[in-house]
Amino acid sequence: MTELTVCFAEFGRTSNPSEVVPKFPQLKLQVLKVKLIQGAEPSQNRMRLTVSDGVHYSQAIVNLNEEKGGAQSDISVGSVIEVKSYDSHRLQTGKIVFVLYEWDVVGVESPIGHPTSLEANTEAKANDSMSPAPAPVAPVVAPPAPAPVTKPKAKPAAAPGNFTAIIPIDILSPYHNKWTIRARVSNKSDIRTFTNARGEGKLFNVTLVDESGEIRATGFSQQVDAFYDLLQEGKVYYISKCRVQVAKKQFSNVQNDFELVFDRDSQIELCTDEVDVPKIKFDFTSIKDLGTADINGTVDFIGVLKSINPAEQITSKNTGRPYDKRDVVLVDEGDYSIRATFWGKSAVDFSTPLESVIAIKGAKISDFNGRNISILNSSTVSVDPDVPEAHALKGWYSTNGRDKTFEQLPGPSGATSTGNSDDKNRTTIEKVISDQLGMTDQTDYFTIKGTISYIRNENMWYPSCTNADCNKKVIQDTTDEWRCEKCNITIAEPNYRYIISMIVSDSTGQIWVSSFDDIGNIVIGMSAKELYQLQEQDLNGFTEVITKALYKEYVLRCRARKDNYNDQVSVRYSAVRCTPVDYAHETQLLLQQLGI
Repeated sequence: MTELTVCFAEFGRTSNPSEVVPKFPQLKLQVLKVKLIQGAEPSQNRMRLTVSDGVHYSQAIVNLNEEKGGAQSDISVGSVIEVKSYDSHRLQTGKIVFVLYEWDVVGVESPIGHPTSLEANTEAKANDSMSPAPAPVAPVVAPPAPAPVTKPKAKPAAAPGNFTAIIPIDILSPYHNKWTIRARVSNKSDIRTFTNARGEGKLFNVTLVDESGEIRATGFSQQVDAFYDLLQEGKVYYISKCRVQVAKKQFSNVQNDFELVFDRDSQIELCTDEVDVPKIKFDFTSIKDLGTADINGTVDFIGVLKSINPAEQITSKNTGRPYDKRDVVLVDEGDYSIRATFWGKSAVDFSTPLESVIAIKGAKISDFNGRNISILNSSTVSVDPDVPEAHALKGWYSTNGRDKTFEQLPGPSGATSTGNSDDKNRTTIEKVISDQLGMTDQTDYFTIKGTISYIRNENMWYPSCTNADCNKKVIQDTTDEWRCEKCNITIAEPNYRYIISMIVSDSTGQIWVSSFDDIGNIVIGMSAKELYQLQEQDLNGFTEVITKALYKEYVLRCRARKDNYNDQVSVRYSAVRCTPVDYAHETQLLLQQLGI
């Protein structure tokens, strides 16, 4: 087995970047992942690599116009490379990135060693909050000297004898032939049935997480019988010999470029050791903030179970199929309550006691008969989770909340015109950034008058269910039909809904803003389905529509929310209302400001 430059990445993390190259003038690393990054011009194309020194893996960048040989095909997953020229850079987030200038491929091998994430290891040293074991521990203070990289309770990353070497989820790809992941089941769906040209079938899926990331896995037919009862939410498993395929990311919220499919050779074994595999990580939204959140979006929510309605059965107007549902009422420390709807088996079997704390990951926001949330097949529900927010809610409810009167949460009161409220709250992009809106734990809202200067013309829509009260993403099966997991139906052709990323500019600056279907229809001037069909039939016509949508002024009501992805904290801006500028109204507003 090839010997790599061990501890190179760890030295880069703990040292000044200028000290790395003199310490390690040449490197021998293994490539675990390759991703091409398209630039505005071919000369700006780059490759992002995940490289391993056998102990840790980190990120590296190759500029293709500077790449030795000029061809990206020389390097692939598993390649062992000798690096002769490189630089080390520390980003503002503290993350280390290496830029490679000159290197040679000296071989291709299976994963060498059991590398772990350099950033995950850094965070583990600084803060034990990512540990999956939430039980109280003695207040031990770490010594001032650098501690060993492995926490005392962590087990070595070794699989049972009948499994191959463990690798992190985030480097798993179709190019790995022999691999094992050790992952926790964070979500498991019900068994669903379907009918296609080959007859009837059944399937289920699970979401698997480890310290590096998450991945979705699906089992069909015989694999349902083999693995459904074995895989239990919250437990950790060794998993190997599954098919790794490219994920259709527009159909799933799971953050991974690939997905797993169980087959007859798949191996799954329960992990009984105490291991550092994280549990579900929540990003809770309060009931008050749900009132202005995007309809049909998904959120994480936590609340106390105030009341439970009986289960009932409704019939879909579109399909004639019956559905079981149950409404419950949840409250938090604010003044409002919210209705949460469970569907199917979870509605019939609902047995959670009153006054329990319920945490929901991935609840869908609805505005039918008032603002409410709906629990999807892809949602994860935890009762009395051992997280700080749950303990705080328990204490609040027992002392102050039990006898409190709550109002049902109303929907957003904003209309579709530029009224006095938006005028008073209007600001500039420069002030939004300088005031750091969205950088606290609370969601901030603001109104700007801006020009759309750029629209990203990739991934502008997603295929959705055709039921009017659903709009959930649908998944294309092997027979080219589309399946809605929530409605449990198969359709021949989906609807399409906008998910647009655009740059909004004013005289003081610019920001990236995401928007959804209602706003997309206003900005583009046609439905997402019409634009999809145009792109399929006339690419020049599609480009022309996007071009015509640019450089128009709108009054935008936006939401700013802190986002933490891959340990990088940033602010995500979303438009919740969009109105073309009424220049007569703007003139009156300007005259008022001038006192005329």
